[in-house]
Amino acid sequence: MNKRAATILLLVSITYSPYAFSQNNQNTPLITVTNPTVISIDDQSAVREKARTTPGAAQVVDNKSWNTERASTIEDITEFAPSVFVRPRNGAEAARLSIRGSGLASLYQGRGVQIMQNGIPITQADGEFEFQSIDPWLINYASVFPGANALEYGASTFGGAINLVTPTGQTQKYTQIKGERGSFDTWHSMVSGGQIFKNSDIFAAGSYFAQQGDRDQNKQYSVRFDGNAGYKSSESMSHRFYLAHTSSNAEIPGTLSMTQFRQDDEQGKPINVARAYSRDLDLTRMAYKNAIDLGGGRIENTFFYTHRDLDNPVFTYIDKKSHDMGLRTSYSQSLGLNKFTGGINVYYGTNAEDRYDNNGGQAGNLILRRNTYALTNEAYGQYEHHLGNAVYAIGSLQLAYSTREIDEKTPITDSQKEDYFGLNPRIGLRWDAAPTTQIFTNLSRSFEPPTLGDLSGGNSPGFKELDAQRGTIAEIGARWIWQDIRWQLAYYHGWLEDELVNYQFPDGTSDTVNANTTQRDGIELGLGGTLARGLFETMDSLSLQGAYTYSNFRLHDDAQFGDNTLPGMPEHFGRAEI
Repeated sequence: MNKRAATILLLVSITYSPYAFSQNNQNTPLITVTNPTVISIDDQSAVREKARTTPGAAQVVDNKSWNTERASTIEDITEFAPSVFVRPRNGAEAARLSIRGSGLASLYQGRGVQIMQNGIPITQADGEFEFQSIDPWLINYASVFPGANALEYGASTFGGAINLVTPTGQTQKYTQIKGERGSFDTWHSMVSGGQIFKNSDIFAAGSYFAQQGDRDQNKQYSVRFDGNAGYKSSESMSHRFYLAHTSSNAEIPGTLSMTQFRQDDEQGKPINVARAYSRDLDLTRMAYKNAIDLGGGRIENTFFYTHRDLDNPVFTYIDKKSHDMGLRTSYSQSLGLNKFTGGINVYYGTNAEDRYDNNGGQAGNLILRRNTYALTNEAYGQYEHHLGNAVYAIGSLQLAYSTREIDEKTPITDSQKEDYFGLNPRIGLRWDAAPTTQIFTNLSRSFEPPTLGDLSGGNSPGFKELDAQRGTIAEIGARWIWQDIRWQLAYYHGWLEDELVNYQFPDGTSDTVNANTTQRDGIELGLGGTLARGLFETMDSLSLQGAYTYSNFRLHDDAQFGDNTLPGMPEHFGRAEI
């Protein structure tokens, strides 16, 4: 077999349930016209309703597009969601993710987007995130809410939010065994199952992923467990407990010059091989959620705790232990054709970080020791009012307060702290012009403080002075159904002040800095549905899905670079599948 071929040798999916086929192949429309409802954030029908009533771009994608195909990174989940740009690193699970150009300053961890699983933040309290804990085969569906359209998820950043929802015993009442074998010694397997009892249900899944990689210093493997249990204590109150654990080990091959690539494209970067660059992560997450049905309203509460243990030999040997905890509480109330939503989020994180000389992948002499702390608070409220003639006005306000603190222990003793405040209003209009046509527009503000990684300066002690990134964005678009094809088209224009970008200095080093003023223009087009049915057999169909994103991100009247294009995003990015 040609080693270069990425051909999958074996793909097995065994499902024991008379309901599995109908559940996994429901053709749920992108938009549905229903009365305002107040349902759980993890209920797919509720999330689709939330996307439909949002006066801006929003999308829900279910696992039909990745459940029976190769799926190893978050790109496989979001590949047909316009506005989302994902590029895996090192051919593996680590990835760089951006929504509407968020996180262009990111070098390693992501930033600028609130990533959640079952409404529980994967994003750390300071705004950074990584993907090793996510197995796409474990995700039942995902919702994407760019920018201020993610208000109800509490996201205050320009990028918005992505929520990944796993099955429960209610949604997967069967046992499933899946396996995948491919080139470069790639293995991917998962066993999952759920069960319903009288007033409760339980779900558990275990998965394994490994590959040799197509280069030196490119091996990796991940072992994951994910489980949850639900209990309904009364007609109006339900509870759910979550437990997840990930052990991930990934070597880092590094970048090659064009000369090195032409000489041997399978080699790892020499320094990466010599110093055994890798990223080894153990992560455990626990959470509890409850929901109280108030008739026309609903209260939801979430409490979570996450522990991370990271060993990361790179240019130095980084040993970091992190603790993140927090709570999310929200209240929704239907008032006839009107609706109110409000909530509070509190996230707190601590990191104990030691940096050593990297002696061939082992810790050498101590270089630096510090503790870092991050606190993020968000309070928000939104009111949707029916103006008549199928026109709805939406007004919302979000208050954000964040603290970043760094306590240096070695080589100096120092402590610095900075507070950041943001006030984000939004106004929007939605016109349900017909049962299959909707037009929307909104104007909003965003706020994003620097992460601890931005402020700490890598191996250098101290606390860098950076301002919070703030922005204004205007958006207009439409959703409609033509025959059996669902469409969504949106255009946005954004103005950012003090954008956090990565700047490379003349000596080759790089760092996060505040740009003066930047501008963003974007067009997002998503479509999907059925082209024809019953071509050869009674139950067959020909389906289409596609996504196109246009991005034009520029500096504005910069003293040194004028109106140059910001790097990190392609101008045109499209994907289609029949």
